[in-house]
Amino acid sequence: MSIISSSQTHKSSSQRSKRRKSIQRKNQRRIRQRTEFQKWRLGSINISTAVDDHRLEDGIRLIEEANLFACTLQEVRRIGVGSCIVEGESYDWEVHWSGFKRKREYGVGIAIRVMPGIDIGEIKCIDERLMTASLTIFGLEVKVVSAYAPTNEAKDSAKIKFYQNLKKIKPDFKHQQLLYTGDFNSTTEAVRKQSCVRAGKVLENIVSNDNGERLIDFTRDNNLSMLNTFFKQPWHRLITWHSRDKKTKKALDYHLSSDFLRQYCTNCRVYNGFKFQSDHRLLVSEWRTPKTKLARFVKRKKGKPSVKYDLTGFQDEAMKANFQDAVKTTLENTQFDDCSD
Repeated sequence: MSIISSSQTHKSSSQRSKRRKSIQRKNQRRIRQRTEFQKWRLGSINISTAVDDHRLEDGIRLIEEANLFACTLQEVRRIGVGSCIVEGESYDWEVHWSGFKRKREYGVGIAIRVMPGIDIGEIKCIDERLMTASLTIFGLEVKVVSAYAPTNEAKDSAKIKFYQNLKKIKPDFKHQQLLYTGDFNSTTEAVRKQSCVRAGKVLENIVSNDNGERLIDFTRDNNLSMLNTFFKQPWHRLITWHSRDKKTKKALDYHLSSDFLRQYCTNCRVYNGFKFQSDHRLLVSEWRTPKTKLARFVKRKKGKPSVKYDLTGFQDEAMKANFQDAVKTTLENTQFDDCSD
């Protein structure tokens, strides 16, 4: 029989108390990490032209007013490949572009807000219609694609080249996600009908132009989701292009993502209040993404266990005959309504 002194008892209780508090702090840390999400917004706009610095600064000012964290630009029409910093009173934006070497035509760009939490990786300029930016946005590794597709009246060779280059874009590493944005010059009724276009879904009675069919095929072949079609919006929040006479209105711009990334998208709509010097409107996708690995964990609900019936009794001929007689008697005693006219 051992005798424990009062000092030893006090010491052991103090150790248990410290251990209990340590476990509580660890659990609280895990709960906090599991609920750590960051809201951010990504936009795309066919800016029509950003040849001079004044037009580019006006566009960045409107992007800043829209509270975006990054925005892809189409029809930038700047020569060659380049970058610059646009500074405002309370903001800094890093702008990259890709265009022809000698002529001011087409061109794409990406504007990225300079702020803590956003790390800018490799910027890859593919041609005058495609460029990518590898970003780390509050722990989420994503490669943003700025795309400007040929018009529906363009030659098939130009369309084939564009989608061939688009398909070549791959993640740089395993956990990097792809996010395609831009002016695809595609029209499809799937946007107006909110058909939730994604891989594996069969679309019926959906009318699209040639570019629209190519875009839907690209979405299916690469297991992507067309974010414009997943959120119920009035038609004026889906229109991205207005003709000069305001009579013709179309949805030409799209945001595409993987199914994994789509689960963190909370909205995708057009904002008409920002008056860019363009016939296009600003398309914005809103996100709520996990900042930690624990936050990505989804606790699955346990469903009710399915009832399993024992059918081995039907191997007995006597039991089988009794069951058949019981069913026959029940059917004979049941009165059915006469449905004949």
